[in-house]
Amino acid sequence: MKLPTIYEIKRDTYAHSPFYFATDTMSFFGQTLRDFKVTRSPQGKIYIIAVATSWTGTPGRFVSVREYIPGPTIGQGRLEHVPDDDTYPWQYVNTLELARAQRAAKDTR
Repeated sequence: MKLPTIYEIKRDTYAHSPFYFATDTMSFFGQTLRDFKVTRSPQGKIYIIAVATSWTGTPGRFVSVREYIPGPTIGQGRLEHVPDDDTYPWQYVNTLELARAQRAAKDTR
């Protein structure tokens, strides 16, 4: 199965999570759809991950991680909260943070 795009996930989960990708919600957290990364764990689970800024506008380490569970038909997918003990997505978040820090270090040289 091919990895879905964030746009496909947004369309598929609208019925169960109508506010998760709402413009007002993402604006509040300083996010756009391009901020979301879609990844698949070795066990086959699909996760969406995005780093957000705080509602005060200061950059922070606020990370949104959800497991995407496709439904039997389009429009019936779900987003589930990921517990802290589910190690794969959090390892991926650390990889994203490291890459971001390395890019920032290169930009300051």
